Amino acid sequence: GQIITDNAVNRVITKLRKALGDDARNSQFIQTLPRIGYKFIANISSIEANHSKKPLQQKHTSRFLIVTLMFVLLIVLYWVLTSTKEIESTKSVLALTREGGIEDDATISPNGRYLSYRSDNDGWKRIFIKNLKTGEVTKLTVNAGDAISGNWSADSSKIIYIYNNKSICQIREISIVNKEEEKVLHHCPIGSYGRVIYNHNNRQLIYSEKQAGEQPYLLYTLDIRSGHKQKLNQPVPFNAGHIFFDLHPTEDKLLLSSPDEKQWQAFYLMDLKTNQFTFLFNKDEYICCAIFNHLGNKIVTMGPYPNDSLIEMDYYGNNPTTIFNSSHLVGPAKRIANSSDYVYSGSHINFDISFYNFNTKESIIIADSSVVDRLPSISNDQSQLAYISMESNTAQVWLYDVNIHSKKQLSLFSDHQYYLDIQFSPNDKTLSVLMRYGIRMVDVKTGAISQIKIPQQAIRGMTWYDNETLSFSIKVNGKWRVHHYFVESDSLEMMDEKWAYAKYGKNKQESAFIDQNNELFIGNNHVNGITFNMMDHNRVFNFQTKDGYLYYRPEPSLSLNVIKKNLNTQQSEFFLESEYLTKMSIVTSGVYYTHMKGQNSDIFRTSN
Repeated sequence: GQIITDNAVNRVITKLRKALGDDARNSQFIQTLPRIGYKFIANISSIEANHSKKPLQQKHTSRFLIVTLMFVLLIVLYWVLTSTKEIESTKSVLALTREGGIEDDATISPNGRYLSYRSDNDGWKRIFIKNLKTGEVTKLTVNAGDAISGNWSADSSKIIYIYNNKSICQIREISIVNKEEEKVLHHCPIGSYGRVIYNHNNRQLIYSEKQAGEQPYLLYTLDIRSGHKQKLNQPVPFNAGHIFFDLHPTEDKLLLSSPDEKQWQAFYLMDLKTNQFTFLFNKDEYICCAIFNHLGNKIVTMGPYPNDSLIEMDYYGNNPTTIFNSSHLVGPAKRIANSSDYVYSGSHINFDISFYNFNTKESIIIADSSVVDRLPSISNDQSQLAYISMESNTAQVWLYDVNIHSKKQLSLFSDHQYYLDIQFSPNDKTLSVLMRYGIRMVDVKTGAISQIKIPQQAIRGMTWYDNETLSFSIKVNGKWRVHHYFVESDSLEMMDEKWAYAKYGKNKQESAFIDQNNELFIGNNHVNGITFNMMDHNRVFNFQTKDGYLYYRPEPSLSLNVIKKNLNTQQSEFFLESEYLTKMSIVTSGVYYTHMKGQNSDIFRTSN
């Protein structure tokens, strides 16, 4: 039979609500029961017989209308369900690990006997080997450092991986029979966390590597015997560059998925014999990590955000079909040799939003759905808290009323973009929402959504200058530069080249600037003696200023503490210990923050 997914049912309900004129936020017909389903709630009453001259005719007419309505609804339901590609999901999944930790980066050996995967252990990422027949698990890497991108040799006797710590970066080869037989095949730049695989002949490595800092990743080959290194002919890199690639199952060809100039995900076919590449297609979706299917004639990717499926499409990005849908997030997949299945990491993540009170030194829960609630942003009058929630299959903007402690959905985004930040305008009438490659505006009163008209590109440090001017940084000639976007005229202006980023506060004393040398200025004063990442990994400011204090997270970026520093006395205090912190929103009495309530990731494989 056909498999009906939650996404398909959601679309049917949307169509039925539209046909009935039913508002999901104030429903009279169909009620949403979060994480359960839907309920028909309209009042139902029987039609009493009317002792008029034509009772039989009226009875037949009422019955005819009811039957007709039911028939129409069934036709709509059948049409939507049978017209969606999502019903083509034909595979189930099996768990290969249940360790209760964070396992990912999995590969099954070509002989099918072993599973290799990466797991956090003693603060480091290490590679483990599991015998799929006996269940025995062995720690393959033991040195103090991170081991990533483990991949098998063709004879299943060796694993190649990238090793990193604070002083070295190496590509290493290790025997699974004798762990003492470990070789260093290449010294890479420190901090280069790329990907490495064997070519089909096991005599050549293919890997991605960056030189330093924010330099993009590029693709190289390395002859293991001679040590000869060659930079491949490849597309011009943008942002992080060319990190993820896949080797064709039988041919000397690579599939490369990487952001293009428009910041869309672009797909290329690279021929290793001719050292030439061909552009295939691009998509304006948050998808990742494309691989060849088992025949090498199609492309397999994670589904669009929130990445709960595996999708197959042709070389032109057309005719997508769903390999499977899952109740968990689906990580990058790899083929399982001599089968038609795939192995991947599947995870569950739950983020909540809490408020930490400076006086009581206690936290209270603000948003605690069973999914992801994040990016809290307090209004300037401190009466409303906006945040992003994933209570449906796409992101939603929610508002929390601080005074009466109630919350409501403001807007629902119809696509699968990933959102990085959300900010109130100074008059609290508009919300700006930062995506990976663009910015949307949400009317706080109506929930109406629009997108500002700028070229799609990576954006950092979004903040409001005034009610009609939005500020953010984009890269120009290799440097981050502050730009002002004027809402009324729909125009963009580049500001003083001295500044890489600007974070405007309610007054000059709370406004912060970061120059091209990564030095921090608050007001007119240069801030000395503080070392921390001023921009986090999501391109959002990692600090805030409020009432003469600087709030920031020290190194490392996943520290358990937030520091509150008095800018006049230079005295600091630690507060708000949490296992994981993302965006904060500071008010006089405390801080709204996102914290990870739970996360686990296991290794799964598909099965027919």
